[in-house]
Order: sequence, then structure tokens, then C-alpha cells
Amino acid sequence: MGWSGGTEIFDCVAEELLALKYQCYDVDLPMYRIMNLLSALQGKLVERDWDTQQESNYYDHLQIGDVLGNTFEEEEIDE
Repeated sequence: MGWSGGTEIFDCVAEELLALKYQCYDVDLPMYRIMNLLSALQGKLVERDWDTQQESNYYDHLQIGDVLGNTFEEEEIDE
């Protein structure tokens, strides 16, 4: 996989799943199903050496960020 290739793939799939959930009123897609799908995708991409998850457009997303390893813990500030 090319540099950040996994990020492009992940973001594309996440964008489409969220569009289905929030823009298609005839589709009942619970958030837990989206999370399960994205977790499976993330696992396969990591197996193929994807290591730039923090560059994803969804890294700071409140739910999807967790799939990417963002724990949302406050960072300590060195003084």
C-alpha cells in the first residue's frame, strides 16, 4: 500500500457510511453497525501496514476516532 493509502480508503468508506446514515432517510443504519464495519476495515488496513491513522479526517470524530486509536485523553502540557 502506498504512503497513506489506507487513510484515503478509510476516509472514503467512513464518509459514505455516514452519508447513508444521515442523508438517506429510507436506510436504517445504526451507528454500532458503522463502527463494526469501520473496525473491520481498520484491522485489515493495519494488517497491510497502514500506520497513518492520525492523518484521517475522522481521527477527531467523537465515535469514529475511537476506531482509529484516538482515546481523546487530554495531553499533558510541558511547562
